[in-house]
Amino acid sequence: MRWCILLRGVNVGGKKPIKMAELRAALDANKFQDVATYIQSGNIVLSSGRNAATIGKAVSQLIKKGWGFEVPVQAIDEKEMNKIVKGNPFRDLDPSKVCVTRFDQSVSVAVAKKLSAAAVVKEKLSFKKNLVYLYCPDGFSKTKLTNNFFESKLKVSATTRNWKTISKLVEMLGNHV
Repeated sequence: MRWCILLRGVNVGGKKPIKMAELRAALDANKFQDVATYIQSGNIVLSSGRNAATIGKAVSQLIKKGWGFEVPVQAIDEKEMNKIVKGNPFRDLDPSKVCVTRFDQSVSVAVAKKLSAAAVVKEKLSFKKNLVYLYCPDGFSKTKLTNNFFESKLKVSATTRNWKTISKLVEMLGNHV
Protein backbone atom coordinates (compact mmCIF):
# COMPACT_ATOMS: atom_id res chain seq x y z
CA MET A 1 0.00 0.00 0.00
CA ARG A 2 1.12 3.57 -0.67
CA TRP A 3 1.44 5.97 2.25
CA CYS A 4 2.00 9.65 2.80
CA ILE A 5 4.08 10.39 5.90
CA LEU A 6 3.91 13.88 7.41
CA LEU A 7 6.55 14.94 9.91
CA ARG A 8 5.76 17.83 12.22
CA GLY A 9 8.32 20.59 12.68
CA VAL A 10 11.43 19.38 10.85
CA ASN A 11 13.74 21.82 9.07
CA VAL A 12 11.73 24.81 10.26
CA GLY A 13 13.82 27.80 11.26
CA GLY A 14 16.91 25.65 11.59
CA LYS A 15 15.29 23.41 14.18
CA LYS A 16 15.22 19.62 14.01
CA PRO A 17 17.32 19.41 10.84
CA ILE A 18 16.98 16.29 8.70
CA LYS A 19 18.43 16.03 5.21
CA MET A 20 15.81 14.34 3.09
CA ALA A 21 18.41 12.28 1.16
CA GLU A 22 19.62 10.83 4.47
CA LEU A 23 16.05 10.17 5.60
CA ARG A 24 15.23 8.40 2.32
CA ALA A 25 18.31 6.19 2.74
CA ALA A 26 17.36 5.37 6.35
CA LEU A 27 13.79 4.50 5.32
CA ASP A 28 15.08 2.30 2.48
CA ALA A 29 17.39 0.53 4.94
CA ASN A 30 14.39 -0.11 7.22
CA LYS A 31 12.42 -2.01 4.61
CA PHE A 32 10.21 0.77 3.29
CA GLN A 33 9.89 0.73 -0.50
CA ASP A 34 9.55 3.35 -3.24
CA VAL A 35 10.57 6.12 -0.84
CA ALA A 36 10.34 9.69 -2.16
CA THR A 37 10.33 13.04 -0.40
CA TYR A 38 8.92 16.42 -1.34
CA ILE A 39 10.66 19.63 -0.30
CA GLN A 40 12.55 19.80 2.98
CA SER A 41 9.68 20.03 5.45
CA GLY A 42 9.02 16.36 6.16
CA ASN A 43 6.78 15.10 3.37
CA ILE A 44 7.38 11.47 2.45
CA VAL A 45 5.65 9.03 0.13
CA LEU A 46 6.45 5.33 0.42
CA SER A 47 5.12 1.81 0.09
CA SER A 48 4.64 -0.55 3.02
CA GLY A 49 2.47 -3.47 4.02
CA ARG A 50 2.40 -2.21 7.61
CA ASN A 51 -0.52 -0.31 9.16
CA ALA A 52 -0.57 3.42 9.99
CA ALA A 53 0.29 3.04 13.68
CA THR A 54 3.19 0.68 12.96
CA ILE A 55 4.55 2.94 10.23
CA GLY A 56 4.28 6.04 12.40
CA LYS A 57 6.05 4.35 15.29
CA ALA A 58 8.80 2.93 13.03
CA VAL A 59 9.48 6.30 11.38
CA SER A 60 9.44 8.08 14.74
CA GLN A 61 11.91 5.59 16.24
CA LEU A 62 14.13 5.79 13.16
CA ILE A 63 14.33 9.59 13.49
CA LYS A 64 14.97 9.40 17.24
CA LYS A 65 17.77 6.89 16.69
CA GLY A 66 19.32 8.57 13.65
CA TRP A 67 18.91 12.25 14.49
CA GLY A 68 18.46 12.29 18.25
CA PHE A 69 15.11 14.05 18.52
CA GLU A 70 11.44 13.22 18.43
CA VAL A 71 8.95 14.50 15.91
CA PRO A 72 5.25 13.74 15.61
CA VAL A 73 4.62 11.48 12.63
CA GLN A 74 1.34 10.97 10.80
CA ALA A 75 0.94 8.11 8.31
CA ILE A 76 -1.95 8.59 5.89
CA ASP A 77 -2.90 5.98 3.32
CA GLU A 78 -3.61 6.88 -0.29
CA LYS A 79 -7.36 6.39 0.16
CA GLU A 80 -7.48 9.00 2.93
CA MET A 81 -5.30 11.40 0.93
CA ASN A 82 -7.77 11.16 -1.94
CA LYS A 83 -10.63 11.87 0.50
CA ILE A 84 -8.77 14.94 1.76
CA VAL A 85 -8.56 16.28 -1.79
CA LYS A 86 -12.15 15.40 -2.70
CA GLY A 87 -13.45 16.87 0.57
CA ASN A 88 -11.94 20.32 0.05
CA PRO A 89 -14.82 22.75 0.66
CA PHE A 90 -12.76 25.66 -0.71
CA ARG A 91 -12.21 24.38 -4.27
CA ASP A 92 -13.63 27.56 -5.73
CA LEU A 93 -11.23 29.78 -3.79
CA ASP A 94 -7.60 30.61 -4.50
CA PRO A 95 -5.73 27.32 -3.81
CA SER A 96 -2.61 29.21 -2.79
CA LYS A 97 -4.56 30.41 0.27
CA VAL A 98 -5.87 26.97 1.30
CA CYS A 99 -4.24 24.73 3.92
CA VAL A 100 -5.21 21.49 5.59
CA THR A 101 -4.41 20.74 9.22
CA ARG A 102 -4.61 17.10 10.20
CA PHE A 103 -4.99 16.05 13.83
CA ASP A 104 -3.90 12.70 15.23
CA GLN A 105 -7.47 12.15 16.47
CA SER A 106 -11.01 13.28 15.69
CA VAL A 107 -12.45 16.55 16.98
CA SER A 108 -16.01 16.90 18.24
CA VAL A 109 -18.41 19.16 16.39
CA ALA A 110 -19.04 21.22 19.54
CA VAL A 111 -15.33 21.90 20.04
CA ALA A 112 -14.90 22.68 16.35
CA LYS A 113 -17.67 25.31 16.49
CA LYS A 114 -16.00 27.01 19.46
CA LEU A 115 -12.66 27.13 17.66
CA SER A 116 -14.26 28.56 14.53
CA ALA A 117 -14.83 31.77 16.48
CA ALA A 118 -11.04 32.30 16.53
CA ALA A 119 -10.97 32.92 12.78
CA VAL A 120 -10.76 36.51 11.64
CA VAL A 121 -13.55 37.83 9.44
CA LYS A 122 -12.01 36.88 6.07
CA GLU A 123 -10.76 33.44 7.14
CA LYS A 124 -12.83 30.32 6.68
CA LEU A 125 -12.63 26.98 8.48
CA SER A 126 -14.25 23.66 7.79
CA PHE A 127 -13.83 20.78 10.25
CA LYS A 128 -14.16 17.15 9.21
CA LYS A 129 -13.36 14.51 11.86
CA ASN A 130 -9.58 14.85 12.22
CA LEU A 131 -9.08 17.64 9.67
CA VAL A 132 -9.61 21.33 9.40
CA TYR A 133 -9.53 23.00 6.02
CA LEU A 134 -8.37 26.60 6.28
CA TYR A 135 -8.82 29.43 3.85
CA CYS A 136 -6.48 32.26 4.82
CA PRO A 137 -6.78 35.10 2.28
CA ASP A 138 -3.95 37.03 3.95
CA GLY A 139 -1.71 33.93 3.96
CA PHE A 140 -1.10 31.20 6.50
CA SER A 141 1.76 33.16 8.06
CA LYS A 142 -0.75 35.82 9.19
CA THR A 143 -3.35 33.55 10.82
CA LYS A 144 -3.45 32.58 14.46
CA LEU A 145 -4.98 29.22 13.43
CA THR A 146 -1.63 27.45 13.56
CA ASN A 147 -0.57 23.98 14.65
CA ASN A 148 0.32 25.39 18.08
CA PHE A 149 -3.11 27.01 18.41
CA PHE A 150 -4.96 23.78 17.61
CA GLU A 151 -2.64 21.67 19.75
CA SER A 152 -3.08 23.90 22.79
CA LYS A 153 -6.87 24.10 22.44
CA LEU A 154 -7.54 20.47 21.46
CA LYS A 155 -4.69 18.63 23.23
CA VAL A 156 -3.85 16.79 20.00
CA SER A 157 -0.89 16.64 17.65
CA ALA A 158 -1.45 18.67 14.48
CA THR A 159 0.41 19.23 11.24
CA THR A 160 -0.49 21.58 8.41
CA ARG A 161 0.25 21.49 4.69
CA ASN A 162 -0.65 24.02 2.03
CA TRP A 163 -2.79 22.94 -0.90
CA LYS A 164 0.15 22.82 -3.30
CA THR A 165 1.90 20.29 -1.05
CA ILE A 166 -1.27 18.20 -0.60
CA SER A 167 -1.75 18.11 -4.38
CA LYS A 168 1.87 17.17 -5.01
CA LEU A 169 1.77 14.37 -2.44
CA VAL A 170 -1.38 12.90 -4.01
CA GLU A 171 0.35 13.10 -7.41
CA MET A 172 3.40 11.31 -5.94
CA LEU A 173 1.11 8.59 -4.59
CA GLY A 174 0.12 7.96 -8.18
CA ASN A 175 -3.39 9.26 -7.81
CA HIS A 176 -4.74 12.09 -9.87
CA VAL A 177 -7.92 13.41 -8.32
